Amino acid sequence: MTDSRAKGAQFERFCVNYIKDHLGEHLPEMPKRNLSQYQTKGQSDIIIPGFAIECKAYANRGGWTHKKDWWVQACEQAGDNEPVLVYKYDYQEPRAVISLSVINMDYDYTGMTCTISLPDLWYIIREKLSEKGLGEVENI
Repeated sequence: MTDSRAKGAQFERFCVNYIKDHLGEHLPEMPKRNLSQYQTKGQSDIIIPGFAIECKAYANRGGWTHKKDWWVQACEQAGDNEPVLVYKYDYQEPRAVISLSVINMDYDYTGMTCTISLPDLWYIIREKLSEKGLGEVENI
């Protein structure tokens, strides 16, 4: 396994564990890495009810925000789920990108995104899961 692929797999494991720690009791089943993504193109790294999560870990080479291609990939692979991009540059906190429509569906936010912290992402996902009747909402 190449260094970049190992780094990506390690970040995916981090994300799965973070999800278990912050959303586990709200999910019908525990999340896991989608290992078939390495054999079949077009699959997200992690799937939880209603959300398809794409994970990216990169060295810090002048980047502070997500790359447009990462978001395009997350959207293409999400299928019927809401795309989520979780990314991290070396020596920085992970961040998440979601569509603004996840936060407020009353307006047409086609193509508009927002970048948020992981704690904010888990809060939003907990709220959405609660709306679907998939778990009690508690502030963790």
